[in-house]
Amino acid sequence: MKIKNNKKLVYIISAIIIIIGIVCTFTMGFKYSLKYSEAVRLNIYIGKEYKMEDIKQIAEEVFGKQAIQYQEIEMFQDTAAITLKEVTDEQVTAFTNKINEKYQSEAEQVVQKKEVPHERLKDILRPYIAPITITTVILMIVVILTMYFTKANIISEVASLIANLILAEGVYVSIFAIARIPIGELFVVGALAIYILVMSCGFKIKLLEKQEKKKK
Repeated sequence: MKIKNNKKLVYIISAIIIIIGIVCTFTMGFKYSLKYSEAVRLNIYIGKEYKMEDIKQIAEEVFGKQAIQYQEIEMFQDTAAITLKEVTDEQVTAFTNKINEKYQSEAEQVVQKKEVPHERLKDILRPYIAPITITTVILMIVVILTMYFTKANIISEVASLIANLILAEGVYVSIFAIARIPIGELFVVGALAIYILVMSCGFKIKLLEKQEKKKK
């Protein structure tokens, strides 16, 4: 009885968190990290080998302490790129002048400005949908076969496992929406970790419950 009451309490708390998360999503939307939010990318063609530390120093002088993502273009080894949330034309000009002063670049256009569109959550998750779907189908087949041979209620057990997975992921996503945690690469890692944890632990718990019932 105590376990059932605890389960009900967990479900109620989870439902409340998800409802609040849905409200926050519709009213404020998700907050994204610099990599996935609307930003400005500056492609820097230096024309010779450079040190990323020099690029970072110049960028901090011109753009201040705002978050900046740096990238080395390995294919050419003479090109770099930085991504920022906001940048003015005056800052681009100042940044270009400082790069020219540092490296004496002879290129006509040392810095190219490019607007980077915001990526939606479904676009971030799209590459993972197919492998997760295939994995889920395989796991469900294993669960169904196991439940069949243990003479369990297959529909009830599979539905319970799927419901727990949806609930766990729903709470996880809702926490990001409520706490305004930026969605980035770690968001995907966390979602996959929860998926693996719920599917593996949920399956083991179901087996243990069946074993306990047989003992009784």
